[in-house]
Amino acid sequence: MPFIELLAYAVKDLVVDMVHAPNVTLDKAVKLTYIEGYGFQVGEKADPRGSDVVVLLGGLAMPTSGLTAEAVLKVTEEISKEGGVVIGVDFMSVFDRSSWTNKIPFKYLVDSYCESKVEELS
Repeated sequence: MPFIELLAYAVKDLVVDMVHAPNVTLDKAVKLTYIEGYGFQVGEKADPRGSDVVVLLGGLAMPTSGLTAEAVLKVTEEISKEGGVVIGVDFMSVFDRSSWTNKIPFKYLVDSYCESKVEELS
């Protein structure tokens, strides 16, 4: 949820309705509602069908999710409007490493890399 809330906040003034379907499970889909002072919160049940944009997060492509690109593509096609856009947001090329970029028709892919520095300060 933290990544979903961050991404939702970034486009909160551009998007009318946002829906989150955990692990692309449509019967668990909920509306994301912005509450001033609290940020985005999980709201009432929602139906994501007819979406202009579908955003897939890289965690879906990790082996521990148990999901396949084919299963996610099937749901993506079910909920996307004709001509809808699929955006991927991942870290460390997880979509590439899992061969999802060859199977999911991403229009855009935001692939981030993390760099860490650990040092003793005393």
